[in-house]
Amino acid sequence: MLIYWFRKRSSKGERKDSKPDSTDAGGASPSRRWTILLSISLLIPVFFETLDYTVVATAQVHIASAFNRLDLQSWIGTAYLLTSTVFLPLFASIADIWGRHSALQVALLLFMTGSAISTGSQNMVTMLAGRGVAGIGAAGQMTVSIVD
Repeated sequence: MLIYWFRKRSSKGERKDSKPDSTDAGGASPSRRWTILLSISLLIPVFFETLDYTVVATAQVHIASAFNRLDLQSWIGTAYLLTSTVFLPLFASIADIWGRHSALQVALLLFMTGSAISTGSQNMVTMLAGRGVAGIGAAGQMTVSIVD
């Protein structure tokens, strides 16, 4: 979907009689290389967000038992998913108002901050707060990467 948007946007300024892009030594045009680089750059935050949720969902029983709070085990995943669901529309608006680059940078900062809080937590409440902040950042990563 992102590649389609990029092609559609880049083809608006082209004229029918214009000559094609010059190619480099590898045979790929600069616009093709840019499309590949952009796609990879946007896939990295999505990969980290998905990896974070998958790893924590698998290990949440061990995490809760380390804090001796098995009664709050389900909240480890719930705090993350709840905040990411709530903040999806907000990050879409932020991306429209201030631009995608700024929104993605804020999302990455929030995701890293939340992950750091979760990693250094000494009790379950701090762990859940960190998962919530990481969920806010994850919402921004998913929204900005998929905005059409």
